Amino acid sequence: MYITNFDDVITQIESINNSNYEDFFMVAVNAFPVEKIFIQQLIREINGEKKIFLSIRDVKIQDTKQKQKVFSKILDSLESKNIPIMIDDIINDKLDAHLMKRGYLPLIYKKNNSSIRSRYRLGK
Repeated sequence: MYITNFDDVITQIESINNSNYEDFFMVAVNAFPVEKIFIQQLIREINGEKKIFLSIRDVKIQDTKQKQKVFSKILDSLESKNIPIMIDDIINDKLDAHLMKRGYLPLIYKKNNSSIRSRYRLGK
């Protein structure tokens, strides 16, 4: 699903539940204040077991709206679903620290001879 309105981003996230998160896919571009966000299924091995996550990647919030809890609103909505969530390919140290404070666990994996930094939570 391709979205260009922030309210629609939140509405679509609110429609997620334990039985449909594995099939969810969303791309939002120019959905003020979100410049872009991709949410999709991602499978990763955690403690020797394959897990299906709802993965967020390529997040960009407009500079003038950063530190105004825009991304936290997205996370709050997803976390309320108690589903496995992964923030994949983290390049921003402040985001990594924010996720750590929220209880997300670290995951480092190799891709194309590079280390990819991610954080995840399994839900309940």
